[in-house]
Amino acid sequence: MILNRLRLETSPHHERLDHHPLMVQLMSPQVSRQHYQHILCKFFGFYQVLEPLLARRTMWPDLGIDFSERLKTPWILQDLTYLNGPIARLVHAPTPDWLQDDASALGAFYVLEGSTLGGQVIARHLSDTLHLNPDQGLAFFSSYGAHVGQRWKETRKALMQFSENSGADDVMIQAAKNSFLDLTTWLDT
Repeated sequence: MILNRLRLETSPHHERLDHHPLMVQLMSPQVSRQHYQHILCKFFGFYQVLEPLLARRTMWPDLGIDFSERLKTPWILQDLTYLNGPIARLVHAPTPDWLQDDASALGAFYVLEGSTLGGQVIARHLSDTLHLNPDQGLAFFSSYGAHVGQRWKETRKALMQFSENSGADDVMIQAAKNSFLDLTTWLDT
């Protein structure tokens, strides 16, 4: 089953990202607004490159996904605006050369959508430590709010449907690994 393979085969890459110093500091009780702004800028640079590439794919409606509802860069910009972040100086990550087809797009989509689950934990932490809320600086990590579970269920269904119809599981898995690796590398810059 594609979902189990994605989770198991990307686990080392996911753990590496979770243990990245910037992510560890984000979950620290001493996290600062400046560090939070910095990590939002890094995420913006990554998402701003990936989301347009994913949005160009035409398979989303066939998979029951309204991709326009899945865009997260507007939330990051909303948060940075609230925090008076350095919007004029935002830098973009390199364009991934491995994102060439629907299967690789779905592998990246798995990572971006899966991050909304962990984002809920981060949002609770930042709400407690920095006293933010979804309307005031915490839109990105709060993502879909009460609809996170439903959106994840839709994502899972789309991944399984595509897997059954395409047989491109290995490509999806490699793209998910590449997404984790690229984000980790981008955080290092």
